[in-house]
Amino acid sequence: MKPKFIMSTGTGWSATTPLWYTLMLDNKYLHTGFRKEGSYLTYLAMTPEQRLRDSLHNKKLKGLSSHEKTQKMAKRVLAERDEYQKTGMLEISSDLPSWNYKGHLANIRKDLYLTQEDIDDFVRPPLSLEKYITYYKRVWETLQENNCPYQAVADLSNSNAFLPESFIKSTIPKLQEHFDVKVIMLVRDPIRRLWSESGAFLEGDQKSFERAFLERVMTRRYYNYLEIIEKWEKVAPVHVVIMEQLWEGYEQDEEIYKLSKFLEYDIQEVHPNVYSPDYGPNAPHYPGLVDQWTSDKYFLREELYNKVKPLFPVYDEWVDKYGCLPLYWGQPYNYAKT
Repeated sequence: MKPKFIMSTGTGWSATTPLWYTLMLDNKYLHTGFRKEGSYLTYLAMTPEQRLRDSLHNKKLKGLSSHEKTQKMAKRVLAERDEYQKTGMLEISSDLPSWNYKGHLANIRKDLYLTQEDIDDFVRPPLSLEKYITYYKRVWETLQENNCPYQAVADLSNSNAFLPESFIKSTIPKLQEHFDVKVIMLVRDPIRRLWSESGAFLEGDQKSFERAFLERVMTRRYYNYLEIIEKWEKVAPVHVVIMEQLWEGYEQDEEIYKLSKFLEYDIQEVHPNVYSPDYGPNAPHYPGLVDQWTSDKYFLREELYNKVKPLFPVYDEWVDKYGCLPLYWGQPYNYAKT
């Protein structure tokens, strides 16, 4: 029987980390190995020129090549695993210098049984699909050897959303020779999702922030949800999770039921999510979710939301495909109060 393999196709700033915690920590359904996402397939899909450019960019930015950066991270991950086993610490240190506090929850390292050699074999150039398959098989083997309850392994790289369709068509069937592949895509109201993404990279007062946000809208720096769904549906079963409905509202039980049915596993609880209910800049500081509670620096004004909405065709496209918009989509949000 083939191991189950769960692939994520995003989307960033839609609570993919709380979903990861939900499936890996709270329900012990899947395990992602030494990292949640590594964009390995994105690298494989690159041309030689793009790979060189990516490596030079990393070298310039952090003084390390892509391989050296990943290798350094792997050593840190295994050191964190050993520290967690000794101390039971709550969070692990962030590698982002702007975050002078902790990053992910430390117990993501709890059932990590890979060796440095396992990881080195995976990330050592030249990268290949064969190494990708071998690595996730090894993750599964270590879980079985240690009597862990997980039902699947997973690559939750948000960048999988942007893989070229030709690459997907040529690659996924090869994965399916070894794994039972399923795809999940977590989506959020498109405007509020882009607002949160923008907040992760933009600084300044609200006026300058809103101006920069408008520039991102005008240059279409947002996900085309329907296009992503349709290209992945051609190669594997796809389940779309509505962020707002999984974490709040009258359809929460139904959303959990549909996810459980797709995974063939009873999801008992969902992890806290900073974005839902949405408190804007007054977000609760949940442990392990610093990436969420540092993103929304200002409330998204009702006037600005209505101004940019006509520039997002996804709302009409969604209604054409599914009949109606999900909870809270297409309208300004009544922010929760602390």
